[in-house]
Amino acid sequence: MATVVVLEYPANEYSENDNSKVVVNKRAEISAVEARSRPVDMSVTSGPPCGDQNIGPKARSPQWLQIIDAGIKHGKNTSTYVVDDMLISGANSLLGTSLLLSHDNDYYCGTFRFPQETNRLAAKIDGELEGFITLSQYAMTGDIPTEVAYSITRLNSTDTPDACSEDKPFMCAIGDLSTKVGDLSTGKRQHLSIINLPLSGIRTVSDKMVRLSSTISNETIGCYRLRPIEDASFTWTVYSNQSLTTLQSLMAQRLHLDTFQIALDYSRELVGGRCSSYRVTVLESNERLADILFIFDVENKKFREDPALVCGEKDEAGS
Repeated sequence: MATVVVLEYPANEYSENDNSKVVVNKRAEISAVEARSRPVDMSVTSGPPCGDQNIGPKARSPQWLQIIDAGIKHGKNTSTYVVDDMLISGANSLLGTSLLLSHDNDYYCGTFRFPQETNRLAAKIDGELEGFITLSQYAMTGDIPTEVAYSITRLNSTDTPDACSEDKPFMCAIGDLSTKVGDLSTGKRQHLSIINLPLSGIRTVSDKMVRLSSTISNETIGCYRLRPIEDASFTWTVYSNQSLTTLQSLMAQRLHLDTFQIALDYSRELVGGRCSSYRVTVLESNERLADILFIFDVENKKFREDPALVCGEKDEAGS
């Protein structure tokens, strides 16, 4: 449908270091462009791939979206634009923001992400609260904003010093997150970007504790450790008469994981007339991933203790 690439100085070849270059490569006709508040999340299995449950509600319309909208809808097949903002490392970073493109009844979505390796941390929220917090940052530098995704059950914040504010995030202590971005919302998945929150180097927050406090009483509700996580992907063949939500729950139960740690690709490959193969991505520590890959037979696309499936002849898939 389209590819949108954002470059920042020095990669954008401009002498100024306070702007970005946006390259739009359009491969089909597009009639509508929207920015969505969250990245594409394959761990959400209860809605369509590009629906509100997966990529969040419609976001505000900043300058860069107006430029991309014009380029995709009315520009040439390949167009280049200059935006007067730091779209990668600045306070208005679009990292983790999704684009929803549509034409007639066809919908496509994608997320602005670094193609290179990222550092990731995660904390499981339990006790009085339930949910999770995950952090990700481009691995080569701590200057890039950190993406934060979370889902918790109650509104929480921490006390904030006078010198630190959302308008002056560099005046904040590294761990003073509520002052930088506001209180956490509850009841649905959220995504935001935070500057000056390194996931590597001597100031890393890895293995530090996240403290959640009540916005009403300021009392601490709980503390939760941020642990490094990696991902592993494999293909799982199952009988076709099961929903993605059911499969995700089964995988979580068998691997002793939470559902947010398991992403299933919406596309599938039919096997015979009765089975389907799905690409599964699991988020866990390196040690646990080694255990998972030991009990799962990657070559045969099943758990080692499970019997082989009877999927039928290949020509049954088209009957």
